[in-house]
Amino acid sequence: MKKVIILQARFTSTRLPGKVLQQVNGLTILGWMIRLSREVRGIDEVCVAVPEGPPHHVVVAEAQKHGATVVTGPEQDVLSRFAIAARATSADIVMRITTDCPLADPEIAAEMLKMVVTSGADYGCNNEPFTFPHGLDCEVFTRNILEVAEREATDDYDREHVTPWIKRNKGISKVYLHGPGGDMTSWRWTIDTPDDLEFFKAVAQGFEHPPSWQEIVKVLEENPHFHEMNRKSRQR
Repeated sequence: MKKVIILQARFTSTRLPGKVLQQVNGLTILGWMIRLSREVRGIDEVCVAVPEGPPHHVVVAEAQKHGATVVTGPEQDVLSRFAIAARATSADIVMRITTDCPLADPEIAAEMLKMVVTSGADYGCNNEPFTFPHGLDCEVFTRNILEVAEREATDDYDREHVTPWIKRNKGISKVYLHGPGGDMTSWRWTIDTPDDLEFFKAVAQGFEHPPSWQEIVKVLEENPHFHEMNRKSRQR
């Protein structure tokens, strides 16, 4: 059973163009994502799914620089892009982590992967309901159910966001990993705005490895003013 992380990445993000190529501690955001993906226990391959076309060639080059597999597909139909990547890598199980989450925790991702594999479920996630800070989100699903979604989903929103059709379908077996809850559910650790990027730069200082979520919490306890840096950024 082959297990593949597929990272969706493009150059033309609207609120922070080119964000995956922003440098933090000498590494691009995409570089951070590929590095932490390799730390996820049980993963066999890391694939970056990039839109077709010249604007995204720099993203392709950056992914290849870090040794990731690269697959291209439609920009807006991300569901199709994922299915193409899953077939190209012969994935049986797919993990989805978006490339705006460079503080994702490899250990949480590994727990999510193990839960889906051992339960035999078609789909699993750690954000229903939201019990972790936003930015630790990950999803795991079988290639079979991904291909069913690719055939059946027709709504533009479902095609753009990959898994809503799967999540809504009551006939699909699902499992959920729950976090600490409480105030942490309002914390924002993802990157969508310039303020988010500044927050990440502040938190990431001194880390030469993918930090655990507990290590990030410790940084925030020591520097509570970091929370204010991106508080105005739109939450979920």
